[in-house]
Amino acid sequence: MESTSKISAKHLSRIGYVYIRQSTTYQVASNTESTLRQYALRDRLSALGWDDSLVQVIDSDLGISGKASENREGFMKLMADVANGKVGAIACIEASRLSRCSADWSRLIEICTMTETLLIDTDGIYNPNDFNDRLLLGLKGTMSEAELHFLQERMRGGLLNKAKRGELKRYLPIGYEYDCDDNIVKTPDIRVREAVEQFFQLFRIKKTGSSVVAYYTESGITFPVRQRTKGHMHEVRWEIMNSERAIAMLHNPFYTGAYIYGRTQMKWTTAGKRRPMPVPEDEWHVNIPDHHEAYISREEFEHNQEILSQNTQQWGGTEKRTSPREGAALLQGICYCGYCGYRMTPVYSKSQATGRKIMRYTCSGEAKDGGRSHCRQSLPADVIDAAVSRIVKEKLTPEALSLTVQVQEEVSRRDKDHLRFFELQLENARREESMARMRYMSVDPTNRLVALQLETEWNKKIRMYEDAVTRYNEELSKIEISANDELKKAAETIGNNFSKVWHNPSVRNEDKKRIVRYLIKDVTLLRTHSYSAKIGICFQGGATYETEVPVPKPRYVCIATPKDVLEFIEKNAAECTYTQLAEKLNDSGLHRECGRPFNRSNVFRIMKDYGIKSKKQRYIDRGWLTIKDAAKVIGITPPALRYRINAGIYTGKTVVVEESGTLMLDPETI
Repeated sequence: MESTSKISAKHLSRIGYVYIRQSTTYQVASNTESTLRQYALRDRLSALGWDDSLVQVIDSDLGISGKASENREGFMKLMADVANGKVGAIACIEASRLSRCSADWSRLIEICTMTETLLIDTDGIYNPNDFNDRLLLGLKGTMSEAELHFLQERMRGGLLNKAKRGELKRYLPIGYEYDCDDNIVKTPDIRVREAVEQFFQLFRIKKTGSSVVAYYTESGITFPVRQRTKGHMHEVRWEIMNSERAIAMLHNPFYTGAYIYGRTQMKWTTAGKRRPMPVPEDEWHVNIPDHHEAYISREEFEHNQEILSQNTQQWGGTEKRTSPREGAALLQGICYCGYCGYRMTPVYSKSQATGRKIMRYTCSGEAKDGGRSHCRQSLPADVIDAAVSRIVKEKLTPEALSLTVQVQEEVSRRDKDHLRFFELQLENARREESMARMRYMSVDPTNRLVALQLETEWNKKIRMYEDAVTRYNEELSKIEISANDELKKAAETIGNNFSKVWHNPSVRNEDKKRIVRYLIKDVTLLRTHSYSAKIGICFQGGATYETEVPVPKPRYVCIATPKDVLEFIEKNAAECTYTQLAEKLNDSGLHRECGRPFNRSNVFRIMKDYGIKSKKQRYIDRGWLTIKDAAKVIGITPPALRYRINAGIYTGKTVVVEESGTLMLDPETI
């Protein structure tokens, strides 16, 4: 007979909770006997003395795992009521139903100890305030957590053992299927296979995932996607390509013919939670090369990973270079600043006056690193690109000729791959139209309802076939397939073939940049003070070449300043700041071109370009000191000296030389 000495009137006056939980919805549906046993605990509490009105059942956690307290509303409500002293006893079939986490179980026992709440299972009644009962409850909680661990490890061990043999069936990426013997093979659908092959071929050309996606979008080409929705599992649908799908395919080593398992593993995060996270290749559980037929080689896959790594935009560093993109700047991604060493980026704009497109190489590297001031070096890209193009043609003509052939072959191959997609669509539409016609011809003419339906379907397939023919003819008219044999012959016999191809408007900017990168490692630009730029080229073989090219002068320099303006500035520069000079010029009736007035910036530029010394420079030449230099002579800080000047304590001679209030001090009066 079970002892009830641990149950007091105080316990019976509180709520008696029956906590019910199953780990999965499958267990709820199939293990009904276990659920009935848990509901029977209500009668157990009634037999122990609890009034029926005080016995409550918590079953809102059915189908939820007990590994953690998250998302378990019933368990959280139970904990809250226990902490508030409303619960006299908690009944569950076993400790694992309440929690399979030692931390949650210990926290529950601690709260039950403080509120004198009993725990009841099929083995007995436990008072957490009793040392022996508390020890037994701790063991039950530990065993509950260990049991879950053993079950998981047992199942995981069998799974890993099967994966190490390459026999674990998994969700396959598009382009692969399981055959009747559960072997991984390329999909029998030729359209899907060629779509995957075309994708990797496009990346060989485009070199960036976004460019590949843009090509699919602009061309209106769809890509096969295997469905995962219920009722349509494993069906293939043709959808618009997106960046997420493209990057996932490029990073998937499965396309190299390798069987991979364990690319992502459960790891502890800083928040104290376990989350699936990617791990390095040497930590993968299974990596079986040459397991099935590949779409790309392992070497090409690793090369693609290197390209994708370089494509990441790097702020505050110089060791990476970006891949060729659509812009016209020839040195995009391989051009560096000669002052700060950071990578210079092409900036495209449009002249508001003429509407002409403007392209410049600009450095703002220091601003990317800790918020420091900009380097601000900026050079016209058309001048730099023309000089680099001339050097490439003059210095590396033999190499350039062979690269010309490669570029033209690549263009022809790309056009053929593009046309192949529409050929497959046309073949598929022709086959479907033929099958619809055969079904209509073989129907019994007396069965008019069926004949009418089949005729409607046939007409629909005919329209689809006609649309496919029209689309194929349109794409065929856009593409001009070059004769590679003739191109090779011309490359061998014509010395200036590279120049013709280089200046051919049909050659894309990305192809020109790719040619340059085969030959040149990087280019360093440095602007001089004599309106010229120094270009330092480092070739792939390690050789270097330097040259200097003139750059266009600013417009304000090209416009000649009138002689009377220069004489006026020279006469008054010793006593006036830039703003005062501009005001005097305007008051005297002197103006800039088109009758526009002078301002501080105009006067500053004129004095700098014509070598006219400013008021500050003239006082420096006479030996006057700045506040910083004078403070060193006196032996105080510059702010202290400025305070003395403003307060009238300092009696030496001072003069304002700039609009900002910059002062110069006479050293003889210090």
